[in-house]
Amino acid sequence: MASYAGDNSHVKDHSMEKMMRSVLAVPLIVLLTAIFANPAMSAQHLDEFRQAKAKFYFPVSPNVVPTAVAKLRHEMLMGLITNNRWAWFASDSRRSADQEELEKNCHDNPVTFTRLSDYSFSLESNAGGRPVKDVYISDSGTQYNVRRDFEADLKFYSSLGYEGQKDLFLANTLHNANQVVTVIQLSQKVLMTINDGVPLLLARCEQ
Repeated sequence: MASYAGDNSHVKDHSMEKMMRSVLAVPLIVLLTAIFANPAMSAQHLDEFRQAKAKFYFPVSPNVVPTAVAKLRHEMLMGLITNNRWAWFASDSRRSADQEELEKNCHDNPVTFTRLSDYSFSLESNAGGRPVKDVYISDSGTQYNVRRDFEADLKFYSSLGYEGQKDLFLANTLHNANQVVTVIQLSQKVLMTINDGVPLLLARCEQ
């Protein structure tokens, strides 16, 4: 009887395994059926992925060197941002931006870009009432390694007179001296920077 019970248990386990395989196979069968039944759908999705990758990283064609594309993108960005004044615009996403705010920011706190080399530029602004000059170095695609003007930050913190928190300010400033920022051209008059997941907008000022 014991032997029979053991054999019956083996049969049950085998049946359960077959049932689980059938259940797990259903989603895969449905997905493959949808793709092969409508090949245009899968091709369209692949094209969209390639276009997005080419826009934010580099073309997927093996005939195009990514570093050459990064340099080309950098040149296009330089042609757009240099010789123009910009302003941080509507950084608070909870409120709307208007023309009056843009004109005020362009007058009081303009942002200027200066070409430093074939692969770098500076962003100069009047942050918190002090001049700041951060250096952007092209990495790949729309990504830049940024060397912040930490000396200006240290002087600013010292001027606040918070001697009790001096060590904290120093550690925080040095920790954030080097950053990685994504710069995306949304239009001829709007740029978006993404730093540590936080998007900020730059609007081009009227000449």
